[in-house]
Amino acid sequence: MTSAQASDDSHMAVFRIGRFAVPPAAMPAFMERIQQARALLAAQPGCLKSSVLTHTAGATEFNVVSIVEWASLHAMETAKSAIEAQQIQQGFDPETFRRDLGIRADTAVYSVAPN
Repeated sequence: MTSAQASDDSHMAVFRIGRFAVPPAAMPAFMERIQQARALLAAQPGCLKSSVLTHTAGATEFNVVSIVEWASLHAMETAKSAIEAQQIQQGFDPETFRRDLGIRADTAVYSVAPN
């Protein structure tokens, strides 16, 4: 990849996809927290769309999926820093929250595949 391509990639939309295995007893607390996160994400520059999906059919261990579309990788990284700062201010630790509720997470960042 050339440096010009890398520069162009920084302006392409990216998707942060989180898959969560949420025990039934933890679902209300998790959904409340994820809706709070969605509101915070929506206020961030470059957040194009945020969706939360719940499992309805098919075999999978993950029963909740979050998809956030960002205008660019830079926008996502900038928002991540702002969100982490707010979580620290609130005394909220996502890792502890998930661990205490028995929630397993698998998150990654994706881009649209070339044609």
